[in-house]
Amino acid sequence: MRFFLVTLILLLFIRPLVADETKYLNLPFRTLEGKKVTLAELKGKPVLLEFWASWCFACTMSFAHTNKIAEKYKKQIYTIGINTDVEDPLELKDIIEENNIKFPVWINHQEGNFHFGGISSLPTFIILDKNGKLVKKIVGLKKDTESEIENQLKKLLQ
Repeated sequence: MRFFLVTLILLLFIRPLVADETKYLNLPFRTLEGKKVTLAELKGKPVLLEFWASWCFACTMSFAHTNKIAEKYKKQIYTIGINTDVEDPLELKDIIEENNIKFPVWINHQEGNFHFGGISSLPTFIILDKNGKLVKKIVGLKKDTESEIENQLKKLLQ
């Protein structure tokens, strides 16, 4: 009886956590044109997300690396920048141009930073497999970040 009760309690608490594991796939981000988009729409290819902000110096340094990866793997992966601080698409377009960002940028959803184990530092890179499952989270910009991202992507593309 005890075993049954413990199992039931565990199922009641663990099941919602597992069900929520990919809730981020349905968050409605916005494009610069104002269209609502979700990560669920990108299934079929791995996804590289870069969470960034306009005030983040390390982010401005990371864009060259992300541009290079986006260009190199453009037919095999989706690369999306998620801006976390600018809501105005016109202002964001200027920032994108100033920073020579060549990959698509979406405007973050108000709950966006609470997923993927939390986005607490910028830039944060999230790599999803072709089914939308989180496979790697890289926080901050280090000298080997680009190669770490590429190595993970190569594994997913095998």
